[in-house]
Amino acid sequence: MAERGEVAPLRSALQTSKDPAASALMRARLAASQLDIGAVRAALDDDALAHSKDPAVQAMAAAIAADAEFAAGDYQGAANAARQWLALPAGSDPIHDAQGIKALASIAAPLALAPLQTVLSRNRLRVATSRNTVGLIQAPATINGTSLDAVMDSGANLSVLSASTARDLKLRMLQESGTIGSWTKDLIAARIGVADRVELAGAVLQHVAFLVLDDAQLKLPKGGQIRAILGFPVFRALGCVVFSADGWLDTCAPAGMEQAHNLRLGGSNLFVDVVVNGIESPLRLDTGSTSTTLAAAFVNAHPSILDHVTRTISHEGSAGGTVNQQVGVLDSPVVSIAGNSIKLPNLDVAISDASRAQTGEYGTLGQDVLQRFDSYTLDLATMSFRVGVMSKK
Repeated sequence: MAERGEVAPLRSALQTSKDPAASALMRARLAASQLDIGAVRAALDDDALAHSKDPAVQAMAAAIAADAEFAAGDYQGAANAARQWLALPAGSDPIHDAQGIKALASIAAPLALAPLQTVLSRNRLRVATSRNTVGLIQAPATINGTSLDAVMDSGANLSVLSASTARDLKLRMLQESGTIGSWTKDLIAARIGVADRVELAGAVLQHVAFLVLDDAQLKLPKGGQIRAILGFPVFRALGCVVFSADGWLDTCAPAGMEQAHNLRLGGSNLFVDVVVNGIESPLRLDTGSTSTTLAAAFVNAHPSILDHVTRTISHEGSAGGTVNQQVGVLDSPVVSIAGNSIKLPNLDVAISDASRAQTGEYGTLGQDVLQRFDSYTLDLATMSFRVGVMSKK
């Protein structure tokens, strides 16, 4: 549940749990959802876990550690935990699959040999943004001394460069390569490199990790080429980022702790509490997605939403193929975030992907919703997501 941003059932279960090992696992998962790596490590160091011989308990502990350490940027810790998980008997973990853990290990292991990303300086600087041909937000960044526009993608577990851009920037390539998941759920090869210096919105970072993909994998369907994507580790380093509808990106001071913790982490994915037609559910925050969608898991949990679906369409992924699922269209839905509401013309709802209905994410929160507010703020210090009033645009 927490892997898809749903923590309320976990908190309730923890209050009534009589199993010390299960309680420790739940504390660790809840701490991971708040990006609190110290509390994750403390929970996983519990004696009940250290002495457990249950492969399922060991597998869950290793999976939580791998996800949390990767999100925190400790790639050595993530690689070690992934290896522990992979060494356990097949079938020990009912939630995580071997393909995902292998992919995490293949990325974390080479990064563990590189210096950790650090922040050299952080000064507040407001920068103008633009949108590419498919409407994704780009911000001016400087990577290894070269200025370029980079897509700002909170849904990217790591930052990304095209192969030609990596060559132009003289990216320091690591010897090993890894694999990542694609929109088709297949793994694709990716090389890994490290930029010595990245400058963005007044912040200066060093040793920033990038996946390097073939240029063809970053071509835009409406023409054009993505050269760079700045992902979650950069957002984590900035701490608090605000996007405005009039085309600006700014870093910001974290809000007071009285803010609602409506932002949480599942693996390296960020989730926000969103209300759609009166139904509250965590959706994955993806500033690199043009559209907001509801997944089969949402329909499985709230089948009444189908009463408002009027028609079906085929769904195409950004790489040009067609995903094998039936997609319904929800007309004129009302979407609310942190107490502010907007009405959309329509919303796609996946209604036939039964394989993901039980364990998959509830959906994605993308630019079609985000750009309708006059601003939105991603605050990782207080794990809160805030939006302004509805934009006049």
